[in-house]
This record gives sequence, C-alpha cells and structure tokens, in this order.
Amino acid sequence: LLFHKTTRSGFLDALELDVVSPMLFDQNEFRHSGIVVRKDGDLFVMECADQLHSGHDEATYLTPGNGIRIVAMETLLQAYNRDNGDPHFGIKHIADEISVDRVYAALAQFGRIDYLKMYWSAYVFLSCAILPKKMHPRVLDKYRNEMMCSEFVHSLLNRCGVLKNYPSKLFAPYTIEDTTAFREFEIVKYSDVVRFRFESPKPL
Repeated sequence: LLFHKTTRSGFLDALELDVVSPMLFDQNEFRHSGIVVRKDGDLFVMECADQLHSGHDEATYLTPGNGIRIVAMETLLQAYNRDNGDPHFGIKHIADEISVDRVYAALAQFGRIDYLKMYWSAYVFLSCAILPKKMHPRVLDKYRNEMMCSEFVHSLLNRCGVLKNYPSKLFAPYTIEDTTAFREFEIVKYSDVVRFRFESPKPL
C-alpha cells in the first residue's frame, strides 16, 4: 500500500519530497508504504512509522521499539485523509496471497526496531551514492536497529520469499511505484500500482 500526501510538515519534509527525492528517483509520487494483511476477514496495514505518523493512537506495536506496528486499514486511511490534505493511495496486488501465519513467522525474525528518521535515511542514501562500495556495509550496519517504511516492506517480503535479496535500507517507496525498477525484485508477480482515494464516512 502506497501513500501520497499534498501537505508539507516543515523544511526537512519539503527538502525530502521536493528536492532530494526528485534528484535520486525517476518517480516520486508516493512517500510512504506498508503491507496490507488480512486477519479473520478484516484488513490491516503493517508498517514502520514514527509516532507522529497518522494512526499512531490506534496502532499496536508488534516488536520492541517504536517502529513496526499494525493499524486497521480503514482507520489508517481515515487518519491519513485527516492529516494530509487531499491524499490519494496506491496498491500493488500480489499474484499469490501470503498467509498471515507466514507473515507473522517472518515478523518474528525482527528484534528491536525503531523508525529511521528521514534525515538519517537521506544520509544513508547519499552516503551509498557517493562513498566507495567497500564503505557501504559500515554505513548500513550503523542503523541496523532502525528502519524506514519501505525498508520494512522489502525486508518482510524478502523473508516471506516474494522479493529478491537487496540491501533493504536502499529500497525506497519510490522503487515500489516504478514498475520497471520494481520488476527487478519480483520473485512472484505483482500488479502495476492501482490508484484510489478513500472517502471517509460522514458522521451521523
């Protein structure tokens, strides 16, 4: 699941969305990502996000740390609508649904995970873009207990056996929306991004 936003929450947010991301990626429509999980017929979003991200008050954290959490999908989309102006969303369907037991078995392999702040994420990307390749493992290992959203998506789906091996810290949400780039990571087939808006229920 991919999330677009129209608002900016400060200088650093604007710098990431309007300057850094267009420099590094061909497509940068969506800035957050998560995984849709079906439990007992209900839909939830499993994601890595900070405590300022939409849906925090309704989230259940799944590992030690303040990063990996699960939120009812409708609740999260309502909160994202409220907090982010006039957003829209995108979803990539997987050809073969992953069982929830398999998802939670992969999740159990994670230890403590905190959310990787945007400025450190930008530092990791830029460092790996300009530093010699032999220094990349040192940069990535420094933040091994912190994750950004798309890093979690890649890492979990890789552990489920449906995305290829790759340094998860360098896997951006913009990679997911780029059909050509994403195809390089596919083990099973995924659809192109299907865009949609969510209409929040009107109060009675």
